[in-house]
Amino acid sequence: MKVSATYARNVVMGYDITVCATAEGSESISSVDTVLDGFTIGSGGLDADTQSYQRVFRQVGSYTPGAHHKLVVRVFDDKGNVKNYVVEWDD
Repeated sequence: MKVSATYARNVVMGYDITVCATAEGSESISSVDTVLDGFTIGSGGLDADTQSYQRVFRQVGSYTPGAHHKLVVRVFDDKGNVKNYVVEWDD
């Protein structure tokens, strides 16, 4: 399973965050949870045999000079295994 996430400051408010996951070999993606600074911004199951996932979250979180942020993406495969991907940054 390959997982990635990118963020960019939104000029209006907060951040735009893109989350991507790609299954490898015979695995498939069953669900993806996305948490920013302790708050769930996306969660849910996917259709059976999902091989690729991408979602864009617009204007989430807040920009505050000096603030620390943590984005956690949890991707579950069809066998119940989880892959965690974490991105941290400071404003």
